[in-house]
Amino acid sequence: MARTKKDNDVDTTPRQSKEELQKATEYFANHTLQEYAGKYVALVGEVIVASGKDPRDVYKRAVQKEEKIPLIARVSQPDEHVW
Repeated sequence: MARTKKDNDVDTTPRQSKEELQKATEYFANHTLQEYAGKYVALVGEVIVASGKDPRDVYKRAVQKEEKIPLIARVSQPDEHVW
């Protein structure tokens, strides 16, 4: 498959600090977030800055809002088994 110019673009969006990323990870691990079940969430620190069914769209909206690379995670359904 031929690569396009878009495939070669480098994301220069600033990253979250180690502390922000740690907070985001802990927040996701310690909260049920059932209002987001079946959706992807974007976290910057302890703040959910975007959510939705399409992870790429969630990422784009989060970066536009926060101007940092978010932690993207999918919230499982209550009856869904996570392996």
